[in-house]
Amino acid sequence: FVQSVELERENTQPMIWDYYFRLATQMAIAKRDTTIVIEAYERATEYIDDAKRNAWKTFEADTAELAKLMAMSEDQISDKREFDKQVKKYTEDTTRQMKLVDNYTKTFAKIETMFIPYAECDILEQVYSKKIESVRENIPAVKKMLLTMHKRGCQSSPTYRTVLEIVHNNEPSAQTASMMGGQCIAAGEYGKAKD
Repeated sequence: FVQSVELERENTQPMIWDYYFRLATQMAIAKRDTTIVIEAYERATEYIDDAKRNAWKTFEADTAELAKLMAMSEDQISDKREFDKQVKKYTEDTTRQMKLVDNYTKTFAKIETMFIPYAECDILEQVYSKKIESVRENIPAVKKMLLTMHKRGCQSSPTYRTVLEIVHNNEPSAQTASMMGGQCIAAGEYGKAKD
């Protein structure tokens, strides 16, 4: 499943995500290793978000094309059969994209429900504090860690701050600057928070 997901990435179908995550939770229980579930969740978070974003972009592009077709006057249509064929194609494509977004949303909701028992902040702290040095240079991996900890509300974790600093130092953004400011305020570092 890992190989399948890594090959397909954001093109991994919702059903595969469901099977993959169920297997990850079963393996975590059997091996007594929550790392398996956390890594599966990180993949799901990144790739499913990308898949939904791509589906929305396709939906918006198809909707715009459909609107152009529908705005055509009768004298602008040179081939009625081709026109009808294009309208049908864009209508079916937009319907398919919306269904795909819905399926990914439902699948991710199930994954989040299955992830909750494995996502306590102390567990994430324990796993990520060991992992941080080996992935420090791999910014996409560090971003996954940050996103997972942020979604689970682990902002008071020392590892959260370390991960946030790595991301902010390598790819500063308004969002990471704001998050860093919040971390500094919580630590009583008001001068640093202001910066």
